[in-house]
Amino acid sequence: MPKLSESALKSKIAELQKNLAELNKRKKPALEKILALMKENNLTVADLQAVASKSGSKEKGKPKAAKPAAGARAKVEAKYRDAATGATWSGRGKTPRWLVDAEAAGQSRDSFKIAATPAA
Repeated sequence: MPKLSESALKSKIAELQKNLAELNKRKKPALEKILALMKENNLTVADLQAVASKSGSKEKGKPKAAKPAAGARAKVEAKYRDAATGATWSGRGKTPRWLVDAEAAGQSRDSFKIAATPAA
């Protein structure tokens, strides 16, 4: 980006401030109309927010929920536990070595199953 002289910067600032003033002039009648309609219909900002949240519209300036990183997944509860080591496995993905070894030794996979806890 080329460096601008002080006078060029001041000119640019003045131009941007003029544009901002014009935008605010255009907003004022719309805001006054909205305010009049709200008073006429006995509406509050909370009423508008409730409608906006139900319709799924996004509010400007409202922080967005963080999205998980690409490829990231929600943590899954463990379904199997090795009582000797405390190691767990969700039942997804590659079978862990401790379970493969136990099954090779003749133990049943079901003997490592964690009892389901009732939903709260």
